[in-house]
Amino acid sequence: MSAIQTFIHVTKICNLMNLVQFRKILWLAGYCIFTLLLIAAPASADQVDQTSKYAWFENGGWVNLRPSSAEVEIFPDHLEGYAWAENIGWISLGSYSAGSSHSYTNTSNSDWGVNRDAQGDLSGYAWSENVGWINFNSTHDKVNIDSVTGKFSGHAWSENMGWISFPNVYLAGFCAFYVLPTKNGKSVVICL
Repeated sequence: MSAIQTFIHVTKICNLMNLVQFRKILWLAGYCIFTLLLIAAPASADQVDQTSKYAWFENGGWVNLRPSSAEVEIFPDHLEGYAWAENIGWISLGSYSAGSSHSYTNTSNSDWGVNRDAQGDLSGYAWSENVGWINFNSTHDKVNIDSVTGKFSGHAWSENMGWISFPNVYLAGFCAFYVLPTKNGKSVVICL
């Protein structure tokens, strides 16, 4: 008998016996177990798409956000991992690498990195041994990850290398949307 069938069977017995108090306790126990499972579940990470993975560094060239020997992991509240730029080298997106919920304080040399808020806006700092800090707290045009399309947009700033833009970066599992007109005056949306 499955857990759901057992639950239904016990609920029917409770209804037949009119044990209102027992039903309340059973419901509360189920609710508590479900809540604990949600809290204890590890945060799942997204990755950058395998083909739409390049940002552009104004004075440093292309930045690969999904290099073959490392990867950027995008959690609901922060980023982890490494990006690679041929002209710059490795760019670390944070000092934390445990893969669970985390928020960087960006106040010490042991707790720094790129945070992500509920609207998809990125903030904080990435680090490159060759160019220094990369600031995601730009007042010019914050980097954002759209939760509907998975598209990155905006700019981060490096004092030593200039702006880095994210015009062609998508999360894996999302795609670029194109609106095409049809002969009858309507539009069709395609995903590539």
